[in-house]
Order: sequence, then C-alpha cells, then structure tokens
Amino acid sequence: MDNTYREIDEAAECDVRLFWRLISRQKNRKTNQISEILHHNRKCKSPEDISNAFADFYADVYTPTENAKFDSDFKAHVTEFVDRTLESCATNNGLLPGGEITLYEIETVVRNLKLRKAPGYDKLQNEHVRYSGSKLHTVILRIFNAVIRFGRIPLCWKHGLLIPLFKGNGKSKQAPENYRPISLLPIIDITSAVYVNEHVSVPFKVRQGVRQGGVLSTILYLVYINDLLNELELVGTANISNIRTSNPSFADDVVCIGTSPQRLQNMLNCAYDYSLKWRFEFNPLKSVILGYRTELDLVFNLGDKSVNISTETKHLGILRTVDLSPSTDIQHSCRKGRNAYFAIAGTGSCLLNPLTVCGLYNKIVIPAVLYGCELWNGIKPKDIRCLETFQHFIVKHIQGFPKRTRSDMCESMTNLERLPILVEKRKLMFLYKLCEMKAQSLTKQIFIYRLFQYFGDTSRKQHGFIPDVTNILSKYSLLNFLNSYMFTGCFPTKLQWKNIVNSAINQHEKHRKEERMRSDNDFTRFLRLSENNGYDFIWQYAKYTGRLRTAKHVAKLWSTPPTSGNCNLCGHFVQDTLYHQITMCTELQTQRHLLYKRLSEMTSDNFLYTLLSKSDEYVSCFLLGNHEEALLDFLTPEHCLDVLNEGFSYLKYCRL
Repeated sequence: MDNTYREIDEAAECDVRLFWRLISRQKNRKTNQISEILHHNRKCKSPEDISNAFADFYADVYTPTENAKFDSDFKAHVTEFVDRTLESCATNNGLLPGGEITLYEIETVVRNLKLRKAPGYDKLQNEHVRYSGSKLHTVILRIFNAVIRFGRIPLCWKHGLLIPLFKGNGKSKQAPENYRPISLLPIIDITSAVYVNEHVSVPFKVRQGVRQGGVLSTILYLVYINDLLNELELVGTANISNIRTSNPSFADDVVCIGTSPQRLQNMLNCAYDYSLKWRFEFNPLKSVILGYRTELDLVFNLGDKSVNISTETKHLGILRTVDLSPSTDIQHSCRKGRNAYFAIAGTGSCLLNPLTVCGLYNKIVIPAVLYGCELWNGIKPKDIRCLETFQHFIVKHIQGFPKRTRSDMCESMTNLERLPILVEKRKLMFLYKLCEMKAQSLTKQIFIYRLFQYFGDTSRKQHGFIPDVTNILSKYSLLNFLNSYMFTGCFPTKLQWKNIVNSAINQHEKHRKEERMRSDNDFTRFLRLSENNGYDFIWQYAKYTGRLRTAKHVAKLWSTPPTSGNCNLCGHFVQDTLYHQITMCTELQTQRHLLYKRLSEMTSDNFLYTLLSKSDEYVSCFLLGNHEEALLDFLTPEHCLDVLNEGFSYLKYCRL
C-alpha cells in the first residue's frame, strides 16, 4: 500500500496521465446501480422493470406532444414545405454537397478518434477502428460513399443506447425526470433503448429533440431557438443608457429582462405564442422571476400557468439573489468545495504527501469553489471569513494538524494562497478579458459605459464589478494601467498582465504575512526553523526520503507555539517544553546519548563538540532541521541528509 502512494507522489511530478490513473484506482467506487424507480405511481425494482420504466418515460419525452392550442395551419405549411423538399431530393440524382469522401479524409478522421469511449449496441470502440489497418479504412470509405450515392443511411446506424445519469443536487433518485439521458450514438430519428443495471429495455422511437453531447446538437438547437430570441428582442428589451441589452441566453437558458411588469409579461406571452407555433410546451416550474429593488405581489403567467416569484435562483451554476449580495453564493460554494475535497480524501489522502494532496486541491476543489467569483461584488468581511475558514479547515486536515494550529503556518507549509487573494487575481484577469474584447460586442459596450460612468461621477456611491476591480487595482498600486487604457485603449498582453498581477499581489501578500508572523510570539520558533529552508521544507523532505510518518510528527513540532508548563515526560515545570524535551529531559537521556554517539560516528568529534557548545535553543533548532552555515562546514553533502534523518528519528520520542 505504501508503494502505491509513493508511486502517486512520484507521478504527480513527472507523469500526469499515470498520476490520475493511480488516483482513480484509489477512489471509493460508488455503485452505478439504480435500485428503484417510481413511474406512474408504480415502484420498479427489477433491472428489466427499471430499464423499461426509463424507456417509457424517455419515449414520452421524445414524442411530439399534441395540444388543441397548437397552430395547425403553420404545421400544414411546414409539412408541405418538407414534402416538397423530399420530393425534390428524390428526383435529383446529384451527390450531396462536397461530393464523395476520399481515403485521406477517412484516415485523418480515424487518427483523431478519441480513445477510451463507451461503445454502443455493436460493442465496437474507437480503438477497433484506429488500430485495424488500411483494409478496414477502405471498407469504411466504400460504405460512406455508398451512403452519399444512394442517399440512404443504414438502419443499424439508427440504433443507439441511452444511459441515464443522475443529476444530483439533492433531487430524488426515484424520479426518472431527475436523470439526464446520455446517448452513445448519434440520435436523429432513430430507434433507441435504455441501458440500466446491465439490462437493455424495449426499443422506442426518437421523434423529436437532439441527443445529449452530440457535436451538432448545439448548432441545431441554436437554429431552432434563434427566431424566439429575435422576437423577444422586438417585443421588449432593457437598455443601459442607449445600449440595448437584449435577452441574455446560453444554450437552453434564456433570461428575459423587463424594466416593468407589463414588459416582462409581454415577453412571456411572446415565448408562449412561439411555443404554440412550433408545437412544444414550456415547464413553468423550471422558470422563476426575480424582482430587484421592489417586492412583486403580481402574478405572471406563461400561457395558462403561473410562474413562481422568488428571491434567488441559479443561473449557469451561479446563485443570483435579489439583494445582489454574494454571501449566499459564497456559502454554497464553500459547501460544494468541502464535498469535493472529501471526494478526494476517499483516495487515501492521509497516506499521500500533503504537497500532492494540495495539488489535487488546487486542480479540483479550488475551481469548484471559485466558479463565478468574478461576479462576487461587494464582498463583506463575513464573506472573507467564510472563505478563509473553509480553507483553514481543509489545509489542517490535509496535514493532520489539530484545529487550533495557527492557520498562517498551515497555509505557508503547503504554499497555498489565501482564497480572497485568488478571488482578487481572477477579477483582475477578468478585467483583461473585458479590455481585450471586440469593440462591437455587447459586453464590451456595457463595460466601457460603466467604466466612464464610474470615474465621471465619483460622488455617487456605486456598486458592481467596476468599483470592486478599481479598489483592487488601487490596493496593489496598479490603477495606472486602467487609467492608461481609458486614455489610449492599450492594455498589456495576457502574459504580461498575469505576470504584473502575480508579482504585485504576491509581494504584497508576502510582506503582510511576514508582518503578521513577526508581531506574534506564537510564530517565533516557526520563523527561525524556516529561515534557512523554506516553509515547505518538511514536506519536501518527505517527498525526497519517503519518510512521511516521521515528517508529519516533525511538522506538528514545527507548528507548536513555544509554551511553558509541566513536561509530559518528566513532570518538571519548564519555560519551553519542546526545547526541554529535546536537550534536557531526563526521560530521554538514553535516546539522546545514542543520538550523540551516532552523530559522532558519522561525522567527527569536532562537529559534535561544536554543536553541543551552542545553546539549547540552537541545538533544538538544528535537530528540527534548521542547519545553519556555521555547522554545515563540518559536514559533507552526503552526511547532511544522514544527520537530518538521525535528528528526526530522535524527535519521535518528544511528546507535547
């Protein structure tokens, strides 16, 4: 087991793919089995019943609904147009646009096939095609060109598997609607089946919609919904000065911005009319209305159903509230980060070097916590405390430190940056993105307007991204870059700006941290031990030698503040319990003499005499790893590590 975790530590430095493969092996495997589904008030427990229940549910989803209010005349018009198009295609014997496919095109696509992908009905994977050789490539070429010449797609290509994936977020696992159908093959007017618990359901027809994860799905959906967005813009739109803000949309998330209740209702009516024309139905339960500045006691309808009025909702994974405060979103992000961390901890993080675990924390947990942090405007002290409390807990858990260990020590020993600092860095990088956007983009126009509005009326208290980022720039003496941009339109390149931001913030943060530590007696010993080694010296030692258990014990000694009291070993009252146990405690006299004997044998009597002539504090710090130049002159490079190992082995007898 120790060898496995040593391999993970080594792979983290040199082989990223091997590292993630080893991490995946150590994760606690969660079963993907679905034990029970409630469908049409009937409990389904057997694999066959569960898969058929999903098939029945998805068949309804993929079957066009019928509603007496749907526009029959428009349907007849579209049907007639499609029939004419099909008839024209049938009489036209020409090839599809682009002509026949060449062998070079087939080979290029095969080389770029992604590996380790799930197969469909035929159990064939991309590896079979990629490593099959030129003969199969020729067969594939003939098949595709036959499809182009005859204008027909083989029936077997129209079969696919749907894998239900649970959406999470506290939803019921018994409801089929809380599972997202993932298609393993293209699904455009094809026959599908659901694969659950190693059982395939009865097949069903897919008559509408696009498949989840398809390359063309996004484009097809945008073409389908584009007319609705155009109509919403004509019906009613909000303005910022003379800038029309339209209705922001991303995939199937559409935001309707109404400056008055009547305008908002007009847009809802427009969306409902569009749905009747194109024969689909909205789900009002998945829509919500937020009222900013004023409480809404009105009723908004989407067709004949009302839409809920709320004080908060999630949009693109970011929690938006009517008071525009980021506090709730920050608390939610910290809870999400804690869950993500303990998912990592399931890999056996206590047996990994803390620097390796911190690497996982930076790559997995931090992005989850700071997602959308550029929009955390007006952060309050309580929000900063929430972020810091979250990271302090994590960093102590990673290193196995007690809860009352000083947080500055814990973060320093793992080289982790404070979360509020990372938020500021991300906001400044977001500023770069805004400055480099094209002038005709809507986002850039709003940014420029808000920027000049802020500096043009400094007497009025303003909120939002511009005041926040201006305060951050002033804090780190970087405001001149924004002033220069306003007058010249020039801004540093991405790499230049990143280096400028990191240099200014890191220097400022380092200075503040050193000031905090030097003004507090709890850090006296910690600062002395790290002055010749660096804060992460102990974990670097563990990575080099593999002695993680010894390093963890020494790290706890490093992080223990100087305290007076009765020694846990001999019972005497002393001024500094750690220094006393290392150099004076009678209970450790035998172990101490053995240590001095081994040091004398591996070095020289002159070295030991020089060491013991120093103060107890000096000797203690030396054995704790702070090797100063005066004594290093007596040691050869190969002896330095041996002396360090002997000192750390002796320290295991210390008990604070």
